[in-house]
Amino acid sequence: MPRMIRTVSRRELGQTIDVAKLGPNSPLREILKSRPRKPSADHEHQEQVKLFEWVREQEVVRPEFAYLFAVPNFSGRQGRRTAKQGARLKAEGRRPGVPDCLWPLRRGRYTGFALELKFGNNRPTAAQNRWLAHLHANGWRIFVAWSADEAKRALQRYWEHGE
Repeated sequence: MPRMIRTVSRRELGQTIDVAKLGPNSPLREILKSRPRKPSADHEHQEQVKLFEWVREQEVVRPEFAYLFAVPNFSGRQGRRTAKQGARLKAEGRRPGVPDCLWPLRRGRYTGFALELKFGNNRPTAAQNRWLAHLHANGWRIFVAWSADEAKRALQRYWEHGE
């Protein structure tokens, strides 16, 4: 007697199937293997979101905070892209290593503020270090932060004291 096979969509599978309970020859095993893995949490993204929630609150009292912006570099786990998308971004002028956030606001002896956000053991890449050095040589205050709170304190210091 031929075996009846029912087609199961990935949507139907959801997160409810326990692979350990499937038989060794279950067709669902192959489907589950081919499912894209859920990306691990992008902590840098989460910290940057927290930072910009705070920045939007600051804009109410300090309108100059409206000029702090994020540079959409599309890198890291959440930023995977196809070769076509990468070529398109490069054609539009995307540059590797540009800091995550720029604030073109003169304070004290600085022309502006450049912020690179990292998480955990991450360190700035060689391209990021070149950008940070270039901006620093051209009068920008540069800062590498490992949390939204650290970035907030640095931005506040820059705003209040130009340092």
